[in-house]
Amino acid sequence: MKILFSYFIQHYKLSFVILIAGLLLGVSGLINLRREARPPVDFARVIVTTVHPGASSEEIEELITNKLEQRLQNINGIRKSNSISSPGLSQITLYLDLDNIDTEKVVAEIHWAIQSTNDLPADLLETTTVTHVKAAEIPIVSIAVIGPDQKRSRVAYELKTLLQNLPDIANIQMSGFQKREFQILLDPQKAIEQSISLSEVVKAVQAYSQDISAGTIRSQKTQNFVRVFGKIKKAKELEDIVVRSNFYGKQILIKDIAAVKDAEEDQTSSFFVKDKAAVLLMINKKEKADMLKAIQQIEVFINDYKKTMDQELNIVTLFDESEKTKKRLNIVTSNALFGLVLVLLILLLCLPGWLGIATAFSLPFSILATIALIASLGVTFNIITTCAFVICIGMLVDNSIVISENYAQLRSRNILPHQAALQSVMELWRPVVATTVTTVLAFLPMLLTKGIMGQFIRWMPIVVSIALMISLAEAFFLLPCRLRFTVSAKKERKDSIWFLKIKELFERFMLRALERKYLSVFVVISIVIASAAVSHFQNRFILFPKENVEMYNAFFELKKDLSLKEMEKRAIRLEKQKRQLLGKDNIRRSHISINSLTGVGSLTTEVHEQVAKKWDHKNILKKLRTLESSPFTKLRFDAFRLGPPVGRPVELILFSQNELQLNRAVEEILKELTSMEGLLNIEDGRDYSGPEYAVYPDANALSRLRLDTKSVGLALKASLQGSIIGEITEKGESFYIRAKYNNEGRSSMDLLKYINILTPDGRRIPMNNVVKWKKTERGSEIKKHYSFTPSVTLHADVDLNKTTSIVANSEIQKQMIKIQKKYPAISYTQAGEQESTKESISSLIQAMILVIFGIFSVLLLMFNSFSVSLLILSNVFLGFVGISWAFLLHSKPLSFSAMVGTVGLAGVVINAAIILVSFIEKRRKEMTKKSLNEILAKAAADRMRPIFITSATTVLGLFPTSYGIGGHDSFLIPVTLALTWGLISGTLLTLIWTPCGYAIIQEISGWIKKKISGN
Repeated sequence: MKILFSYFIQHYKLSFVILIAGLLLGVSGLINLRREARPPVDFARVIVTTVHPGASSEEIEELITNKLEQRLQNINGIRKSNSISSPGLSQITLYLDLDNIDTEKVVAEIHWAIQSTNDLPADLLETTTVTHVKAAEIPIVSIAVIGPDQKRSRVAYELKTLLQNLPDIANIQMSGFQKREFQILLDPQKAIEQSISLSEVVKAVQAYSQDISAGTIRSQKTQNFVRVFGKIKKAKELEDIVVRSNFYGKQILIKDIAAVKDAEEDQTSSFFVKDKAAVLLMINKKEKADMLKAIQQIEVFINDYKKTMDQELNIVTLFDESEKTKKRLNIVTSNALFGLVLVLLILLLCLPGWLGIATAFSLPFSILATIALIASLGVTFNIITTCAFVICIGMLVDNSIVISENYAQLRSRNILPHQAALQSVMELWRPVVATTVTTVLAFLPMLLTKGIMGQFIRWMPIVVSIALMISLAEAFFLLPCRLRFTVSAKKERKDSIWFLKIKELFERFMLRALERKYLSVFVVISIVIASAAVSHFQNRFILFPKENVEMYNAFFELKKDLSLKEMEKRAIRLEKQKRQLLGKDNIRRSHISINSLTGVGSLTTEVHEQVAKKWDHKNILKKLRTLESSPFTKLRFDAFRLGPPVGRPVELILFSQNELQLNRAVEEILKELTSMEGLLNIEDGRDYSGPEYAVYPDANALSRLRLDTKSVGLALKASLQGSIIGEITEKGESFYIRAKYNNEGRSSMDLLKYINILTPDGRRIPMNNVVKWKKTERGSEIKKHYSFTPSVTLHADVDLNKTTSIVANSEIQKQMIKIQKKYPAISYTQAGEQESTKESISSLIQAMILVIFGIFSVLLLMFNSFSVSLLILSNVFLGFVGISWAFLLHSKPLSFSAMVGTVGLAGVVINAAIILVSFIEKRRKEMTKKSLNEILAKAAADRMRPIFITSATTVLGLFPTSYGIGGHDSFLIPVTLALTWGLISGTLLTLIWTPCGYAIIQEISGWIKKKISGN
């Protein structure tokens, strides 16, 4: 190593070239670094969706969901699944084993399994879609088109088509949108009078509206194709299609019995911005595109589009990811710059003159060189990578500080600059490598964090490790070349006078502490135990706590027999009540989404950022829960949480093939949940629908007429929902032709009873002659499966003033053990926040164990002593003191972010102890005539300045983010707060604990040696 260090010191010009190159590459990487709101997380979730309008939930379950699940359940790599069969929709959600399989291969298998399922209903209008959910699929912008019914849908469709042509846009989903179609609306009275059935109209259109290739006319020299053109080109042509005619020329045309309209499909969902109907467009960017650039493209396009738009229409932005991202980047940048200034100030204050400036250069070089490297690896600038840089800011100069401070002491003894630079590196390279490796070892085990959380934080340990290794290389090979041109020996002595007084006082203090070493150690141990007790009894663990909440959601359910218009009225009334309660001036945005098929909807309200900082979300939710809930069958309020999706605080899934035991078990656990303190919005997930008309075919009548149940069902389905009978193409776009009864004909069962059904021999029979009708109550409209087994899911929220998710789920588990003994056919699992919390804590504990063993191995390799290595390792617990008290006094729960900071702290907090013990052993060899207490006090005093400076730079680098000086970020604050106060307590206690512990170890070791030699 000496030859390598000496080479760079001698060839200092090369080091300056490397320094400049690293800075320039870093600036270039910073310019080209892609910016994202979140890390590229694979949520390991696949959603299989099949739409079959008009089908009941029973039909969906039997004809679609069950068949697809049979194909999917044999695929390896699917950890669990949930499916919902609701009217007109089958949705199967598959959760993949993210940690043990290649998700892309499993997704490919799922695609193949779905495509090869050939026994699905033949009348499906759309193929089954398979969506692999990733962070890249989350919309970056949501815009709403507001205006008159028909105009807004058509403008929204045009806008979608044009936006998808932008280079960075991947796809766009729409909500509240009605597809354009050409409708033949049969008048039931006229149809009955003319004895015409809807199926006759369908056959007439299909017979006339088609192009037929007839073949070719060939001669010896030429050939000409012959083709019959009959396909409908315009909606007007539909009116003149002949439905029936006789020999005498009497005809019945479509226009005689029906109206033809250029309209939209029947509306089953709606979207409102405040109280104005709208169409929502959710825009996704391409995976490799820069999010901020993509949003800028969208903004420019929409601004230009608005200039040519009808004045009755308006386009508003409901969600813009760039707002949050720019804000976060500004927060991180301003806090980082503020931390950088504080670090530079402490360097210039504690290191004399040009020495401080030369040392300070290590910081920008390490940061920019790291950016250059991660940019080449395709890493994005997101919340996790920015958090990694915030953590690093103060650490990146620690190695340089230790080497520079030692260089200053060597220069004070009149050692030549070149020799002092080389000697400083040679004396410290082993402990410096050890401190860096232990810090890296503290972060790298985070890569073992499982599931989505592991994906979410994956790049934090990687970026931190890269930055620390670059700073290590810079301190060894580039810094010494700058040091040789800094302070003189005289300057060093003059600038250090003020520090010498502090050093002398601390040395005297340490002599007294060492004289009472057992008492000193007892006091430190007592502080650690007290802090552990505080953490256990006072600090609560919440995976992702809600702070500075800007979005409040209302989730509601309505009776299924209500019309969509009536559902909209009730939702709009709730929106007005919510706006009045929160104060209209406090609200930034508000929008409503409703699905009439399921009767489910949501109301999202976003408040201004400044308002969110003042409000306590728990009090706001308490107020919202006082709003009138009687118009709804279910109504709950929640606050938007930061972080990856983890589900509801309480999510209990019971599943079994024995439906009787399943329902009884659900009823019993519901009683237990209702009696538990602190649970809110308890829901059993079962859906009890409203009235329905039950149609019972007359088997004898059908048999005589050569009809069957299927023909009755298809006739009614066509009458109510309509039949797709062809397409019309306009300007390159194709639109369905649909035949159905008009609104009057579908508004009452009285008319439907007399619609005609066509027999195989051409007779027209009134529907009432072959069926019986009965109005009844239908059962559950939604069928759910868990892991391909019938299931019921229970949900609940928690009142954080009374309990937490962990406590509530622990009590539920105890109750379920009792219930399971009573109903042995029942299985259950706890999902949602409980599952994510358990997985995250388990991973972090595993990471902490690996950190401890990894660090201990490095220490053992360096010091070759179990006792000394354990002494240094014990300093980890000194950092927990600051964390326990800091989170208690700041009234913050211990969260996943805080735990990440705690794991990382384990490697940082022992750095001071490694350097201190290294100097203690060095001083013991040099000061052979001094007592051990004098040597320990002297070593502690000598290392006080570098320990103080390295800790101060790290703390001050984290301090602005910990207290949101440059802006508040809910994810970053717990991480930096844990590191800040953990390092403060660890540094202060290390200076006492390590020398006293070392003295006790030597005393015990000496006593044992005496006993052995005496024997």
